[in-house]
Amino acid sequence: MAHDMLDRPTGKVAAAMLSRVAHKVKGRLEDLDLDRRESLHSLRKSAKKLRYSLEYFPGLQGRKGETYHKRCDTLQKRLGRINDLDNLVRLAGELTAGDRLDLAPALGVLGERSTALIADEMKGPRRTLRKFPRKAAF
Repeated sequence: MAHDMLDRPTGKVAAAMLSRVAHKVKGRLEDLDLDRRESLHSLRKSAKKLRYSLEYFPGLQGRKGETYHKRCDTLQKRLGRINDLDNLVRLAGELTAGDRLDLAPALGVLGERSTALIADEMKGPRRTLRKFPRKAAF
């Protein structure tokens, strides 16, 4: 298969590669459970791979590709913020479980504020997902 790809035009090879990565994102979108952080994280990782792949082959898809890239970037970044906040809450909880009682009040405030920010960020994926194209631009 690798030798076969060497004989094909770059645009066709790129389109095939991008389609495979986009198919993975589409599958993650179809299986998405917004209440499960693991599901969001898997979608984030797949969206990141797709975004990087799109950036590796710039300009191949024209205007539609630019719009697709922008929406992919938006989705991946929003999911990244949710992941970061979720990890912050988890780490704050782990620190308060230790013997550092002097940190408990500050970590409690940090955890509560982060949880509120996660709730706000969770509104975004629903909007972003509605805009994310179900069909790739390539």
